[in-house]
Amino acid sequence: MTATTEQCLPYAPAASGNEIAAIEWPTLGLTLATYGSWLAITASYGHLPLAVVASLGTVLVTLHGSLQHEIIHGHPTRNALFNRLTVVVPLSLWLPMRAIGAAILPITSTRG
Repeated sequence: MTATTEQCLPYAPAASGNEIAAIEWPTLGLTLATYGSWLAITASYGHLPLAVVASLGTVLVTLHGSLQHEIIHGHPTRNALFNRLTVVVPLSLWLPMRAIGAAILPITSTRG
């Protein structure tokens, strides 16, 4: 069963005929891969060159920030609590997602 963007995200206008899947499996998989990679790098950092650890860490922190942004916009599921729990463990500087979401949503909803 699918729902339109307006049903899932009432603050975001939907393009006609645009539907959202109930669960976005690629996004959930990417979330698991991000945390799994972070754990693997953390567990083996003593055996890897610093340049490798720093480079992979940079990519993973950036990816995690992107995943947090997706949560602000109601992805990857229709359940807001589940979505928040998928990215609640910070990989970098902790920023309060509710405050960021409250600040970002008015800005992004006015873009056309």
